[in-house]
Amino acid sequence: MLQMDETILSKILNGFREPAPELKLKIASLLQCDPMWLFERQDSTREFPSKSEEHNQSEAPPVTAGLDGTSK
Repeated sequence: MLQMDETILSKILNGFREPAPELKLKIASLLQCDPMWLFERQDSTREFPSKSEEHNQSEAPPVTAGLDGTSK
């Protein structure tokens, strides 16, 4: 199909390498999609929680009942 090393393809897919225009067309053709859409740059300032915010939100609430259902 593409006849390329999968390491290079992985770098392209993860945004670490920019493919040549001919390769962009070939990949888009195989995927049957628009090359402009497929290789559109995304804003790297997307609103994702920071690691500290993510950690704070994932903490379990304090335990208020024992295993037998009685309050502590």
